[in-house]
Amino acid sequence: MIKAIFFDLDGTLLDSLEDIAESMNHVLETEGYPSHPIESYRQFVGNGMANLVHRALPEENPDLNHVQQLTQKMKEEFSVHWKVNSKLYPGIPDLLNQLKEKKITLGILSNKPHDFTIKTVEHFFSQWEFDFVQGWEPSKFPLKPDPKSLDAYRRNFSLQTNEILFLGDSDVDMITAKNAGVIGIGVSWGFRGKVELLQAGAELVIDQPSQLLDYLKSKRAD
Repeated sequence: MIKAIFFDLDGTLLDSLEDIAESMNHVLETEGYPSHPIESYRQFVGNGMANLVHRALPEENPDLNHVQQLTQKMKEEFSVHWKVNSKLYPGIPDLLNQLKEKKITLGILSNKPHDFTIKTVEHFFSQWEFDFVQGWEPSKFPLKPDPKSLDAYRRNFSLQTNEILFLGDSDVDMITAKNAGVIGIGVSWGFRGKVELLQAGAELVIDQPSQLLDYLKSKRAD
């Protein structure tokens, strides 16, 4: 029986692609680099902000100090534009309402910097109480797909691996679930696609949030 659901944030609960893309493009343009179509950012995101910057640069092997400088500029730009166009995906509010009614433990594990993660959740998800919210905090946990953050919260709530479902939109999320030994469910509405999710080990890929509730019913029946 599933007792807890841990969510990825961007691309799973929140459609933030446009704000991420426009922030990064502004940084690139001010530095004299070409910008990218918004759709290109579906492949750039997923492993933290520094990796986003690295992938957005035209050089195959950019100078790491320069990447760090642009990452700081991206953080500053995104801190201004993080909520301009971002919104919850359709069906997410109803899903969260029903999961809260079922008293399922809910948590968020993101590779977005921790301060941005907290700010984002407080703004967009203020009507729901999550049992924990964890972004990337290098002094505390490494980035996903390292399972240390997921393992720590599993132990904190005294949960077994087969009692946890991790919902995400990328191969990083599915590999995180696999590394932690929990059930990985992919979502097709996010930044990546169904093929990538299945290849990364997703037990199932759902096309709309309500299908997660159907999955939970089937697990109870088992």
